[in-house]
Amino acid sequence: MPIFDRLARSVRVRGEERDRIRADAQSLGFASDLCTVLREELATDGTVRYSLLDVGARTAAGSNLVAQIFHPVSYAQIKLDVTALDIDPTHADEARAAYPDVRYRVGDVLDVTDRFDVVTCSHTLEHVARPGPLLEHMRSIARKLVVVTAPYRERLDPSKPNPSKHLYSFGDDFFAAHPPRRLDVYDSPHWYDGDCFVAVYDPA
Repeated sequence: MPIFDRLARSVRVRGEERDRIRADAQSLGFASDLCTVLREELATDGTVRYSLLDVGARTAAGSNLVAQIFHPVSYAQIKLDVTALDIDPTHADEARAAYPDVRYRVGDVLDVTDRFDVVTCSHTLEHVARPGPLLEHMRSIARKLVVVTAPYRERLDPSKPNPSKHLYSFGDDFFAAHPPRRLDVYDSPHWYDGDCFVAVYDPA
């Protein structure tokens, strides 16, 4: 069932379907934040078409939003051919059926050797204990830029329940070790526990 159909009936759903709607709606919100940065970073006076790899795409709801806003046959000057990548195959078949404008791949980003103009990773790296190597690999396969978004200075208390299942909190130490070209910190209406960031990196 397409995301907007699920959202329309959200008041009537419970349990797993409710959680899925919440997650997809959050992905759409984070993707809308990402689109603003992509427009600014890829600004052009002409028409340019780029390839984009979205790492940690899950259901590809957010990937598809990016693909539609910058669709290759749209009026947009920036046009993106979007590939979604996720290590978990759970949503692959549904995503391929629901979002034909997105190429969906299953695999580990560390195994990706082909290159893309743009690599994005939206609210995924906080789910791994050591995000640095993944970031550096994404930089190695990007031709133009890498854009990473995640919670900023998240309060991870090991003595308390961790409903988000996040393993890493991004803060000054990470950005000192991996300095971005651009770092925007903002209050996202889609994140319930503090600020988020968008970090832009040049290729390695």
